[in-house]
Amino acid sequence: MVGYFSYKRGVRQGDPISHILFCIAEDVLSRGIAKLVTDGLLSTSFGPKLIQTPSHVFYADDILVFCKGIKRELLKLQLLLHKYSQVSSQQIKNAKSKFQSINITTRRIEAIVEVLGFSYGSLSFMYLGVPLFLGKPRTNHLQTISDRIINKLAIGKEPYKCIRSFVWSGDTSVKKLIIVARKKRFGSSTTPTDRYLKSSTWPDIKRNWHKMQMKAVWIIGDG
Repeated sequence: MVGYFSYKRGVRQGDPISHILFCIAEDVLSRGIAKLVTDGLLSTSFGPKLIQTPSHVFYADDILVFCKGIKRELLKLQLLLHKYSQVSSQQIKNAKSKFQSINITTRRIEAIVEVLGFSYGSLSFMYLGVPLFLGKPRTNHLQTISDRIINKLAIGKEPYKCIRSFVWSGDTSVKKLIIVARKKRFGSSTTPTDRYLKSSTWPDIKRNWHKMQMKAVWIIGDG
């Protein structure tokens, strides 16, 4: 692009157009990885039930590449990253880069480390605040997110009170009482009526009556 566009001034930090320019530059790398997959030079991995996974995911300057650890394909990917770094002046920090895999031998790990220069990381790990893991979710995978929600809701109040307030009012700090209008439920007349009013609680009591009988103790008093 050098020489094709003429420029008059630079872009300072915080300039709104800097994000657009960054996305344009990142799109070059995204298209390069997609072309490797299209040309059969990079094989993507498969998810559950042979679901095809995406080849890569970008978020700002973070990149996730999903591929098989085949040496010749990793060399092609490394060559693309090297060319992109030369053109864009964006350098990949090997110290902060890792690769994850499952059912991999120590010898294979050493070979990939030698090719990419990245360190081997364990699975699961956090990405953008979301845990990435293998298999079905377990308590330890989602515990961090649960703790964050509880801690945020429990500022000055018990968690269940904050949740109740949020459900009824939409705000954890606003308490709202839900009152059933008598006129709407039983009518406005004060005189007795022969009309049958269907109970909203008796069906549940009747359905669980046997449980109450099993756990209830009847005592006859002397007065």
